[in-house]
Amino acid sequence: MSKIPLSVTLWFAALPFAAGAASPATDAFGVLDRNCSVCHGPRAPASAFMLLDHAALIAGGKVVPGNSAASPLYQRIIGQGGPRMPMGGARLPDTDIATIRHWIDAGAPPWGTPEPIRWRFLSNDEVFARIVANVKALGRDDRKFARYFLLTNASNAGADEARLNLYRKGLGKLLNMLSWQKDIALPVAIDRKATIFRVDLRWLDWTQSKWRTIIEGYPYAVVPPTPDYAEIQRETGTTVPVVQAAWFAAAASLAPLYSRLLDLPTAQEQLENCGDGVKRCLNIDSQRILRDAAGVLVLAVGFVESGVSSNSRLVYRFETPFGGYYISRDFATNVGFQNPFLHPLDYVASGGEALFTLPNGLLGSALFDGQGRLIKVAPTAIVSNKRPQGKPEVRNAQSCMLCHSTGLLPLRRDDMGPSLAVLPSEQRAYARRLFAGPAQFNEKRLEDQKHFEAALAKLGIHEDEEEPVNALADSHNQSLDAVTAASQFGLPKDSFLRQIATPTFKEFGLDALLEGGTVKRDAFEDVYGRAAEALGLGHYCAPTRAYGERAFLKPLASTATEETGGCLEGRQK
Repeated sequence: MSKIPLSVTLWFAALPFAAGAASPATDAFGVLDRNCSVCHGPRAPASAFMLLDHAALIAGGKVVPGNSAASPLYQRIIGQGGPRMPMGGARLPDTDIATIRHWIDAGAPPWGTPEPIRWRFLSNDEVFARIVANVKALGRDDRKFARYFLLTNASNAGADEARLNLYRKGLGKLLNMLSWQKDIALPVAIDRKATIFRVDLRWLDWTQSKWRTIIEGYPYAVVPPTPDYAEIQRETGTTVPVVQAAWFAAAASLAPLYSRLLDLPTAQEQLENCGDGVKRCLNIDSQRILRDAAGVLVLAVGFVESGVSSNSRLVYRFETPFGGYYISRDFATNVGFQNPFLHPLDYVASGGEALFTLPNGLLGSALFDGQGRLIKVAPTAIVSNKRPQGKPEVRNAQSCMLCHSTGLLPLRRDDMGPSLAVLPSEQRAYARRLFAGPAQFNEKRLEDQKHFEAALAKLGIHEDEEEPVNALADSHNQSLDAVTAASQFGLPKDSFLRQIATPTFKEFGLDALLEGGTVKRDAFEDVYGRAAEALGLGHYCAPTRAYGERAFLKPLASTATEETGGCLEGRQK
């Protein structure tokens, strides 16, 4: 199935004619604005192919004034000369198609200068009305694979367009970092401001059980008693078909949810060769490659000083069917067999970090201990995040995303050369093939980097931008003020504050919000379900798993029972 790219910049037109006047140009722009700006607005992923700008459409030959039959824009809308547009969406109504045809045949007059969209609060009922309309526009066999992610709470809390733009990119990037599919599959914005996004589970090759795994840890699952929500549930066959994008970024960018969605196995060897019947792997035999193909399918470098490791570090690059697989060898000390410069071929490592090229060009990551077992956080005595952003400990995968936001870092030196000269002659030739030097290693790294940059380009991400996944996750992990807390419930600030000022809400510990203070995210989540029910928003489905920051705390003390947690998909019969 075709996918519609993520909106990265939306823009909208002010009427350039007399107030209240209609014209072919303004009518045509209204149709294009609603249906095409998500993909073809300025800096949007498909803007290079066609930019929704009047002068660009004419200059690029997409519109031939006076001749709709010769205009590629019109032809693609009616399904001729290529896939029908909007790609992956329903066919435009006949009235909209006629509007575009009349505008072109009238000489394609200009529509004026676009202006940014105006902010407007979007209620829960409005969100669900848009979702139910969207899901019903899908084919009946496609509806059960539709799932929705919301940036509405961020928009309602006042996030500006630049910030929302970054969050949209973060959602698109993270979803594709959790997929072994070859193509980039981007969410579809279904509302005018691009705060509600649809994905099809099949685009990512996700199973229904993966979605259940997500919502088993979702702390904002409230099922409202509304016809629209009930219809969304029926059409998708899912109890909780909608999640907040910021929570998803905070949860799915960290183990254990990251590992589960990416199908990471429990051991390094399984990741490499699908041992023990694991589902996903890199399809390489690293031991055979090291033995037989040093300098061809595997290269290595060594550093005395590293930006991550506290001690010496080795990095290997293996060739896989998808690109490079980089695995570090890190050490707790620099003595004895933990000194790779004394023992370049028979050292004893304490653990390692893995980066590997996914089929779509983005990077997957994993952390392993000295026995090759998957871990979610590395010991800070061995490796640590020395950058000002992020936690000091290396966590999979947020730390890797932050450090490698622009891809694979260039190799500046290799300290292993002098150590190879003292090896016995029978080992020296092999070691020099393996440690061939920075130039050869960088040549291979550059191949992987080009694939990564091509994937970012499809996502509309520029290397000089803030790393978008971490930005979206951080927006969730911050303390909440009154506006942010209200947006989590889908309520305007004033209405929310009036309700929590009543005696009913004293037990929830939200009084600080009445005085202009803040509430910590974990404290807020701890009372969210009871508060939502007290606000009359619906039935709360308590989580039974801990994801994100909560996965690094004590085990989740779940309040789920047959009454409170029985609506989770994981408990459905």
